Amino acid sequence: MLRDGNFPIWVDPAYRGAKEFVTTAGPDAVVDVVIMLGTNDSKNGPLTVDANNWRTVDGISAGARFRAAYRDMIAELQALTPRPVVYLALPPPVYTVMYNLSDRVIRSEQVPIIRALAAEHGLPIIDVYAALTGVPDEFPDGVHPNDAGYERIAETMERGLNRVPVASLTVAPAAPDSPTIATAISQPHDPVPLEKVTFIIDGAPNVTVASAPFTVSLPQLTVGDHTLAARVVDTTGASRLTNEVRVTIAPPK
Repeated sequence: MLRDGNFPIWVDPAYRGAKEFVTTAGPDAVVDVVIMLGTNDSKNGPLTVDANNWRTVDGISAGARFRAAYRDMIAELQALTPRPVVYLALPPPVYTVMYNLSDRVIRSEQVPIIRALAAEHGLPIIDVYAALTGVPDEFPDGVHPNDAGYERIAETMERGLNRVPVASLTVAPAAPDSPTIATAISQPHDPVPLEKVTFIIDGAPNVTVASAPFTVSLPQLTVGDHTLAARVVDTTGASRLTNEVRVTIAPPK
């Protein structure tokens, strides 16, 4: 990711090919792009061994340069047509100090930066780091996965690309003489914001809200038992049906 590291992705034909893949997919295509970079950037040691990428340059820390380059890549990808859904993958751990690679840098510096950028831009995260932690046998040389490691990465990517929004439905106490208040709330650990929420009463869509805080006063419910739920859609287009809440309206006393 670092522009001034050795083997920067910015001049790699693979990056140009990824952008061409997006732009040639067709104007109505839905395209996902996953960024998983950082391992090579973590090189932090003597130049007699290999490159020292994670260092301060002209008074600018490696973390600041990494964050700036990452922001630039997100902006560059999101400016393409069609606009892709960008996923940020936390890079896998390394189990060696060969080539000056540093798992500490990945875990303690890069991962927090990537998580912060995901929250800043409202982008989904794929946690490859966690998925590959604790399996050193799947990295024969400490850095490159074997077939089992690649299979684990592929499974993690599949789960990440098939993610659904994290959201729950809460309902205020109901009474015959006051409307029921239903609220769909996206959970704090999901950085992707909700785009719209359709509230459902007894299995039938009732009203759609397209702006936060996604709170709505439902129409007066009749006496008896009712079920409330919501269909939430986030800014990536992913959707899910929330938990179902049962409400009983008692007859007036």
